[in-house]
Amino acid sequence: MLTNLVSLDKPSLLIARDGVSIKEEPLWNTKKIVNVSPSSGLPVSVDYHWEKQFIYYSEMPAGELYRVKLGDDGSVSPRESIITTKSIDFSQYAVDWVQDKIYWIDVEKNDTLYVSNLDGTMIKTLAVLNRVRKTKPILDPYKKYIYFTSSNGIERIGMNGRDRKVIYSDIFFIGTDLGSDMAIGTNPCGSTTVAALT
Repeated sequence: MLTNLVSLDKPSLLIARDGVSIKEEPLWNTKKIVNVSPSSGLPVSVDYHWEKQFIYYSEMPAGELYRVKLGDDGSVSPRESIITTKSIDFSQYAVDWVQDKIYWIDVEKNDTLYVSNLDGTMIKTLAVLNRVRKTKPILDPYKKYIYFTSSNGIERIGMNGRDRKVIYSDIFFIGTDLGSDMAIGTNPCGSTTVAALT
């Protein structure tokens, strides 16, 4: 499964059953970043801060967000635990590569939206969202919005935790791991419509 594409001239991350790998240009060779052993968990989500060369990933059932750093020589730093939740499937986070922040939704705490520094310090509660679907939030760091799906539809909220708004409703959502959400609904004529938020 492919994670967010930040730029076409930067490598894309892959998450696989046996760990986290990165595809490197120009030959698109696979470089293993995180191996999975019988004693560790299963990676369920990955994000990348390409300017600082940080890779963030979570494993099931740990409920933690980990970070490793890619060295210029191709080395990988030991993993650090950045954020800990009680969620078994912690994949509702996104890295803001412009403001150097991490945003995440803790589904075990009434879908509370948090923000922190890249190292997990200075945690701040932004909003209690309630009724959020288990999909990864989408960031627009330039317009300063966070997009997410809920039982209300596709919603957005400011990166300051204010100005929450339903921007698309009355549809059924399917979460994806491509940094977008796909919405399926029926128009008044009875035909199926599909919209994607990327």
